[in-house]
Amino acid sequence: LNGGNANYGVYRTSDGKFLSVGALEPKFWAAFNSAIGRAVDMSEIVAPAEQQEKLRAELQDILGRKTRDEWERIFTGDECVEPVLAADELAAHPQHRARQMFVDVSGQRHARTPLGRRDRHTPPPSLGGDGDAILREAGFTSDEIATLRSAAVTK
Repeated sequence: LNGGNANYGVYRTSDGKFLSVGALEPKFWAAFNSAIGRAVDMSEIVAPAEQQEKLRAELQDILGRKTRDEWERIFTGDECVEPVLAADELAAHPQHRARQMFVDVSGQRHARTPLGRRDRHTPPPSLGGDGDAILREAGFTSDEIATLRSAAVTK
């Protein structure tokens, strides 16, 4: 999984964007090859490094012929291919919108935490804003916290 095998890697599309391919298992490799119009050869999954390099070049050539969006319309089954999204594309992706993965808090967009309720997002504390509570939780007494503050060790 270090990028040595052609069936597990990232490929540039004709529009300069990228697709991530993770067709590691035979059924996914077969589906991927069928989707790109290429003959299925299961031995390629475990082929030696020099053959992987040739295969990677061939796959790059094929995937470089269409845009990422064109390939997304083709890869709709068990091909194990996903678009590589730029940061500004994340919140607009249909899956992220459907799962409400991003929330706006105080005018800033944040990734939603998977824990807790979706309607309880608050702005982060100011620098040192939770300092006393954290120090108390760590076992410091009020006097010890006051000493740290007076020595400018903490905000």
